[in-house]
Amino acid sequence: MLTKLKNIFSLYLLDWRRIFSVPTATLLLIAMFILPSLYAWFNIKALWDPYGNTSDLPIAVYSADQGVKLNHQQLAIGKKVIQQLHHNHRLGWVFVDSKKQLTNGVQSGKYYAGIYLPSHFSKDLVSFIDGKIQKPRIDYYYNAKINAIAPKITDKGASTLQSEITDNFIGTSSKILAETMDQAGISLEKHFNEIERLSQLVLDTNDHLAEMDSYIAQLQALEAKLPDLSAKFAFAQSLPNYFPQVNQLADKVVLANQHVDQINQAGELLLVLQRNLPQLQSVQGKMDQFNQDFVQVNQLMQNGITSLTQAVQIVQNLQAILPQLSQLNQQAQSFLANTSQFAKDFQAILPAITQSVVLDLQAAQSFGHSFDQALAQIARTLKEAQQAGLTAEQKQVLSQLLARMNQQLEQQKAHLATQIAYFEALQKNSGKDFQSTIARLQQAVNVMDQLQAKSNQLVQVLQSAEASIPLMLQAVTDLQQLNQQVLSQLQAIDPEQIASQINQTLTDLLPLLQNGQDLLEKAQQVNWADFMNQTQRVLQQGLQLLTSFQQDLPGYQQKFQDLQVFMNQHYQGLVQGLNQATLFYQKDWPNVQQKLALASQFVQKDLPTLESEYTQTLNQLNAKMPLVQNAFSQINQFIQNDWPIVRKGIQESAQSLQKGQQMLSLTELIRLLRVDAQKEADFFKEPVVLKTQAFYPIKNNGSASAPFYTALCLWVGSLLLSSLATTSVYLEKKQKQQFTLREQFFSRMLSFLTIALVQSLIVVFGNLYLLHVSVKQPVLYVLFTLLIGLAFMSMIYVLVSLFGNIGKGIGIVILVLSISGGGGNYPIQVSGAFFQWINPWLPFTYAVNLLREATGGIYWPNTHVDYLFLLIVAGLFIILGAIFFPRNNAWVQHFNQRTKNSHFFH
Repeated sequence: MLTKLKNIFSLYLLDWRRIFSVPTATLLLIAMFILPSLYAWFNIKALWDPYGNTSDLPIAVYSADQGVKLNHQQLAIGKKVIQQLHHNHRLGWVFVDSKKQLTNGVQSGKYYAGIYLPSHFSKDLVSFIDGKIQKPRIDYYYNAKINAIAPKITDKGASTLQSEITDNFIGTSSKILAETMDQAGISLEKHFNEIERLSQLVLDTNDHLAEMDSYIAQLQALEAKLPDLSAKFAFAQSLPNYFPQVNQLADKVVLANQHVDQINQAGELLLVLQRNLPQLQSVQGKMDQFNQDFVQVNQLMQNGITSLTQAVQIVQNLQAILPQLSQLNQQAQSFLANTSQFAKDFQAILPAITQSVVLDLQAAQSFGHSFDQALAQIARTLKEAQQAGLTAEQKQVLSQLLARMNQQLEQQKAHLATQIAYFEALQKNSGKDFQSTIARLQQAVNVMDQLQAKSNQLVQVLQSAEASIPLMLQAVTDLQQLNQQVLSQLQAIDPEQIASQINQTLTDLLPLLQNGQDLLEKAQQVNWADFMNQTQRVLQQGLQLLTSFQQDLPGYQQKFQDLQVFMNQHYQGLVQGLNQATLFYQKDWPNVQQKLALASQFVQKDLPTLESEYTQTLNQLNAKMPLVQNAFSQINQFIQNDWPIVRKGIQESAQSLQKGQQMLSLTELIRLLRVDAQKEADFFKEPVVLKTQAFYPIKNNGSASAPFYTALCLWVGSLLLSSLATTSVYLEKKQKQQFTLREQFFSRMLSFLTIALVQSLIVVFGNLYLLHVSVKQPVLYVLFTLLIGLAFMSMIYVLVSLFGNIGKGIGIVILVLSISGGGGNYPIQVSGAFFQWINPWLPFTYAVNLLREATGGIYWPNTHVDYLFLLIVAGLFIILGAIFFPRNNAWVQHFNQRTKNSHFFH
């Protein structure tokens, strides 16, 4: 067994001696080392950040929007969109002058896409106001043949533009709604007492509806008796027709005895009139009661008019000061926005400020330790060279090291100077004590100046012709002592304590900003001019209605009062006269016949006056009676037509108020209406917040693509080597008898694997240090790359060893299948069924997954599967090659020879 291993190693060394003995072979080998890496590096770099350069992707934009007039203001959404795009640099917006220029540019390939806003865009956007909703349209054009990915990027730009317009529209609409609700709440709160009084008035009126119904019934009863009164009044009007007879009787009173029968008839008429006096008296009593009811109704109306007049005056006073409040509101809002934003921004960066200071202090301490380690390394180098002296190479290395240390020392001094300035400013503005920290940092800077001077002296000694090692060791010792002084000053500063002190200091400054913001928010007023106008119109309409009814009410009352005055003034005289006449007729008339002389005297003096007064009274009654009848007619129309509606309205209003008070009090309604407009608008604009948590984040697209192209280049490198190098070992006849075919198989495989290791190391270190690929586990990343390179080279080597050119073809087929079915660039689930079926059988799948684990973060259950699969497959290939190579070699040689006979293939 030992002999076999020795033979394998001898053949392995023979391969490398032969390669290095031929310069062209050496150059070719070096090219083999580098070429696969170049393939990976160029692809990774090209895909490093493809979506970060979209600002260079030209997209044409043109707006033909003509705008729309809304509330006497010109609204041009298209123009605002164009203005916003001028400040949007995520895509390369190109603003053209016409739709034709836009479409021609997209068709010619000058622009990847184009966005066109039609002339009726703004009009359609606000069409919901008129109830005829027409969704606004954005025309999007793109050239699909220029590039496969570009349409996807430009689609995102168009959809982003659509989303921004939609979000702004929702935010603005919901903010206006919330502000309107808030204004309504403020107005209700302002007029809370007036609304309560009006509500109580409605409820009290509803409680007295029964009394009002009784008054209505009395009016209806009185109106029903009007025909009887009219008939009696008509009879009274006929009395003047008898005056000539009375006068004749008076003229002939002397001759009364001759006309006794006529006098008796007159007496009978007086008796009839006396019998109807109770009915007239009943009418007079009811008229008194109705007149008293008019007084109560008039008082209720006067109270309502007074309240409404005061409410209108309050609204007019508020409207007068609205312009001043609006101007104050705008100024307060502007200052409030700036102050609030500054407070929020300042509070948001508090952790960053504190963390920055702590990191700088910790970095200064870490630099002191690193500087001390570098000095220790210089001291070890000088001690080792004490006997033989320093070589030129050692002097160069030490000089470069000291130069880097001086450069880092200069940078660290600048950092500490910045820290000192920050603490001095913080101490000055906050009044907090940072003097001890400032003193220690200043002391550290002073010692660093000494360090830098001593380091420069050491450089000069090192560069001199006679460099004294003892003198340099002494200088290093001095530098170490000075560095310890720097460390002692820096270590005396507790970063956590400083962080707490800075955070407390900055936190104490925040209330100054936030208190100012609270005061401005309390002073903020809402523009409620529109609501005041609406309120004034409602109050004025109610005032006009009550005023009109009150103006008509005195007319009705005056008519009844005039009638009452007439009855009060003349009723008693009429009754007394009738009673006297009746009494005269019944008791005295028998004696009248005896005293006709005296009666004649009475007739001559008093009768004309009595007739005149009676006529005047009838004339007055005749003039007022139509008014009374008209008043009763209007009252009856009100009772029949309007009173049921008014009564029902009062009842429904009272029920609504009672039900509303039970379901939702006015105070609760005001609380619900008082909303924060900005918060409500933000909620409707973005009702759902998407919380994203990325597992195994990778910084950029190039780092994410690196596993695919790294694995691909290792397979390509193995195929390239198998095409250029032979798997057969060239031996002389004597050597062929010394080494077996299996020993030749393993020795050449070791040579291939050595090249695979070099290829893997070049590509993996190039990824890390040339391209700076983002890798979470760099050590495992290197080991996994080496494993993949060895596994791929083992499989290719065995295939070519066993099958010759056919094996190379198999390797190419596996390469083609791996690109499509390995899931390198796209999820395998989006590929066809065939590629999904071969995916688990391809080594390339597990190689890419293994590198992705090291790149984004290890998930060991998956990692175990990946590297075990590669180890098992590579091991199986090696075992099969070891078994079948000696048996199959003659056939392969024969096949290759026949292929060469074509003089086309080698």
